[in-house]
Amino acid sequence: MFLHIEQLPAKPGSVLMREDFDLLQAAERGDLPPTLRFYEWEEPTISLGFHQDASVLDDERISHAKQMWVRRPTGGAAVMHSQELTYSIILSGCTGQGDGSLVQQFVSEAIAKGLQRIGVAAEADARGEPMTALPNRISCFVRTSRWEVTAYGKKIVGSAQRRLTNAILQHGSILVGNDHLRIVDFLLMRNE
Repeated sequence: MFLHIEQLPAKPGSVLMREDFDLLQAAERGDLPPTLRFYEWEEPTISLGFHQDASVLDDERISHAKQMWVRRPTGGAAVMHSQELTYSIILSGCTGQGDGSLVQQFVSEAIAKGLQRIGVAAEADARGEPMTALPNRISCFVRTSRWEVTAYGKKIVGSAQRRLTNAILQHGSILVGNDHLRIVDFLLMRNE
């Protein structure tokens, strides 16, 4: 299988999300080979999941800090993108929930194995809840969904998907620092 791999320069979050969605649509049409993109965000940016209500954001704090935020084309909960490596993988020919789960498992196991090679005790956690079972979480790194990557009992890679009829986009944030914790400064936390 041919896999097109891109390492992108840092860009604004709005550009990255638009590019990923455009690539998903190209994959849906059958016009894109399997594509894996790695990128960083030009500045710390909060992303909300596609279906996540923006009312979770503290507008006053966002405005005062001039904190950038975007909406991802994938699901999931809010992420502070800073001190991380972000990936997106776009595949065509994938249909339904079953294929989405297989993609999640395959990608998470590959990331866990890569992290193990550099000494991180990472594992793709098969015990978590299915992604669809955690609709009310506000922040991505609060809970672990099935097949997300953990180390030492903590989630270290957050993942989210968007499935169309014939294509899947999966986003992932591989933490390399603790800046993701700053998200609590910008969310109206309710029971998390």
